[in-house]
Amino acid sequence: KGFNGKKAAGPNRTLRKRTLTAAAVIGVAAGGILVPTVAGATISVTGSKAAVVLSGKTYKLSGGACVVTASHIDIGIGTPTNSLGINAKVSKGKFSNAQIGMVLGGKPVAITTDTGTATSKGGTFKGTDVVSNSTVKGTFTC
Repeated sequence: KGFNGKKAAGPNRTLRKRTLTAAAVIGVAAGGILVPTVAGATISVTGSKAAVVLSGKTYKLSGGACVVTASHIDIGIGTPTNSLGINAKVSKGKFSNAQIGMVLGGKPVAITTDTGTATSKGGTFKGTDVVSNSTVKGTFTC
């Protein structure tokens, strides 16, 4: 189905998950959007917060949204100068090697070799920034 709940037209009837996720994370981090999702998902559109520690400095982020199912989490929290986006498959409340990207102090941060936890109320993450090779860790609430 399309965004309006009706049958999508044309041969490409489904959105690619990564495209939707990227659009959701960018849009949400820039001020929040209503994210279409599957039945049974928990959505927090306001009140989402995160705290990220990089090189000894703590960045506090707010605004945006979380979309959480039993097997997946997509979050986008913050503003254009300080934002966090996570796209992860969740199994038994844990994830690893998720897609985690941030802008902190106006500079891009990309995390690899990461681990974390996620529930409908929030979670944690830890990984290595590929640019500075520094450990990045954080928490988020939905």
